[in-house]
Amino acid sequence: MLQNSRQTKEQVESVLHAEREKWAQEKARSQQALRSAEAELARLREEASKDVAPRLPVSGHESDTEEITWPRAKVGELYHELENSPKKARALIG
Repeated sequence: MLQNSRQTKEQVESVLHAEREKWAQEKARSQQALRSAEAELARLREEASKDVAPRLPVSGHESDTEEITWPRAKVGELYHELENSPKKARALIG
């Protein structure tokens, strides 16, 4: 009986050891993936900070051979004005 319980204990310890090893490997992979993602995020943030005013191509000009670009902020400004123009017109009329 004592030998049987000793074998059972050794089996349990063996299983626990194997599970701990798997967990440690998974933890190491997860930490590596996290470090990689954080490095990529830092790289993208730095790239974005260098390109303070990204430019968007503008089409519909007389010359389609040369590409004209506007800063993203200007495009957003124009969109906002266009979006609010009916409200302004109603306010002037109303």
